[in-house]
Amino acid sequence: MKHQGRRVTWAVAMSLAAAVCATGCTEQDSTAEHASSAQSQTSTEETAPDNTAEAAQEEAVTEAGTAPADSTETSTAAAAVQLCTAENGSRASYDEDDMNGTYDSFDAEITLSGDSAEVAGDASGVTVSGGDVTISKGGTYRLSGMLTDGQLSITGTEKVKLYLDGVSITHTDGAAVVCTSEKRTILSLAEGTENTFQDGGSYTISEDDGAAAIYAKDKLTINGAGTLTVNGTVADGIVSKDDLKVTGGTVNVDAVHNGMKGTDSVSICGGMLNITAGNDALKSTKADNAEKGWIAIDGGEINAAAGGDGIQAETTLEMTAGTVNVTTNGEIDTTSSEEGWGGMMGGGFGGRGGRGGMDFFWQEDAAAEAETTADTTDTTAEESLSSKGIKSGAAMAITGGTINVTSTDHCVHADGGMDLTGGSYELTSTLAKGIKSVGDLTVSGEETAITIHQCTEGIESKSVMNLNGGNIRILDASDDGLNTGGMENPDHTMNINGGSIYINAAADGTDSNGDTNFNGGVMIVSGPESGANGSLDGDGTMTLNGGTVLGLSSRGMMEYPAGCMMTSSVNASSGDMLTVLDEEGNLVLAVQLSKNVSDVIFGDGSGAAMASYQLVTGGTFDGTLNEDGWAVEGSLDGGSSCTWSQTTSASGGMFGGGMQGGFGGRGGRDNMMQGDMEAMTPPEGFDSEMSGMPEMPEGGMGGMTPPGGFGGFGGMFGEESSDV
Repeated sequence: MKHQGRRVTWAVAMSLAAAVCATGCTEQDSTAEHASSAQSQTSTEETAPDNTAEAAQEEAVTEAGTAPADSTETSTAAAAVQLCTAENGSRASYDEDDMNGTYDSFDAEITLSGDSAEVAGDASGVTVSGGDVTISKGGTYRLSGMLTDGQLSITGTEKVKLYLDGVSITHTDGAAVVCTSEKRTILSLAEGTENTFQDGGSYTISEDDGAAAIYAKDKLTINGAGTLTVNGTVADGIVSKDDLKVTGGTVNVDAVHNGMKGTDSVSICGGMLNITAGNDALKSTKADNAEKGWIAIDGGEINAAAGGDGIQAETTLEMTAGTVNVTTNGEIDTTSSEEGWGGMMGGGFGGRGGRGGMDFFWQEDAAAEAETTADTTDTTAEESLSSKGIKSGAAMAITGGTINVTSTDHCVHADGGMDLTGGSYELTSTLAKGIKSVGDLTVSGEETAITIHQCTEGIESKSVMNLNGGNIRILDASDDGLNTGGMENPDHTMNINGGSIYINAAADGTDSNGDTNFNGGVMIVSGPESGANGSLDGDGTMTLNGGTVLGLSSRGMMEYPAGCMMTSSVNASSGDMLTVLDEEGNLVLAVQLSKNVSDVIFGDGSGAAMASYQLVTGGTFDGTLNEDGWAVEGSLDGGSSCTWSQTTSASGGMFGGGMQGGFGGRGGRDNMMQGDMEAMTPPEGFDSEMSGMPEMPEGGMGGMTPPGGFGGFGGMFGEESSDV
């Protein structure tokens, strides 16, 4: 749901845009003038909830006494509202109070001094008792000075704005700031100032006093151009039990548990957040309402280091702009992966080229039970141990911004569908996947750039995957590059519709548990060097309708669509050039190999014309290779031509007719049970008769379980191709 509301007109917003900061979100007015004597402002209690755009607009009108309607202050904030919402299509709702971090006057000025405080101006809403300062009346208050052991409390039923002008509060036995106001609290950071809050002791968590250095029972906004440093020594750093918003300032949080939390929602539209947390860095947690528990990032910069998840939304997560840098180092469970040994037996143990078959090792029911158990175990493991970079409990949509994640767990993860239609991504996972979606996953947009430096699997969808555009680079996948499959959804179709895709994978380059359709774009796969894997793998029909696909691997499993060119007789080494030329000798595609290659699959959707294409190894390439070592422009001098042929029917892999090797059948792999058995060892190793075999790493044999169990020697491959 997008909250548009009554916003300022486009003409007004554009005429004022130059006055807004570079992020388009943070008010950057001149340094606030500190009035010599506090002047009372009009403070009218709101009559409508201010979580709607309409209420926000009414509130701005009601509080016109804060600044004239035509002032630069109000106008600039109005422009920032426009740029952070309508321009980016954000679901978040910002009003002028969220953006405005400077004030011309104050209801009262509070000066903190050691274990006490003094109040100038209207003191009717301020109570001081030793080191405890309570504000019970709505208005705008300037705070400065230090409390060495005290607490600031915000109570009442009206909105309170706090202008923090060099404040330090330490509480040795509770939260430094507690806001129990029934409206909201706004913390405005005075430009050039340092403001510090720290909790301490061992205190009881209650609705009105949460275990956080800054705790707000209701809405909390942070804005301005100063610095806020928060030390959560007991549990969390900053907590709002309602909506948490940050539109400006530099916020530094160091917390033993969660860094920053907005129970109902988190909205970021400016400023810089530097968060270090023992558990999750930035999160929203409302689980019993689908319209809450979300995170919207519309600008600013987030730098998060977490022992749990970096950024975690209980429901949806949306990002339209800004920069996110996340590092997680938490422990995860790698012993119960759904990509375990049973799952990888999707190809089976080869046949002799015939049809039919007998139940060989496991029956269909046993295979299904194993897959169900694996999925259930994986879900439990994710719930108990999670250290993901960016995570949503429902859908995720990213249309822009910059994302850099280094994590032990999945870098980007959605328990619902995922829509990546913009943005730049640099992802590294040391123990898990680059991108995972439980629902449909779509990548679109010419400017979308995804680089996955390290992972087990690069991009996975438990449902349908549509790659429509962008530049996708999977540089080091210890398992599959692209994967669709799982028990959550029945359709596991993989559609390659456009864009540029480069995959370097130790297992399958692409692995679909459904159909695979090559419709557009360019895809280069540097696949496995050995074992029962191939550059392309699919349980359903593999179709070449358009685009360009080049699958490279060493002797292993070969699956391919009908009409492509293929060979299993190439003898090329890492560093060699491998080039495809058309019938006139013009370059179609050139690749400098990063691995040894014997199996080549190529298709560009040009039909019968491909039969005249040439496959050349070696030679001198005259052209410029991109950063992944391939090009579609240039020329070749010399080299050795290889024999290949055009297929008339699609292979189905180990259960559709196409595994190289097998037990003597044409289209099977030579002596599979010998040279490549080490690549098929189950996680617990074989029994004592094969005790010399090594154990399989995580994800070892995932993806090879046949749809109907393991067939016998006579027919596990289906029809063999006459072109092989």
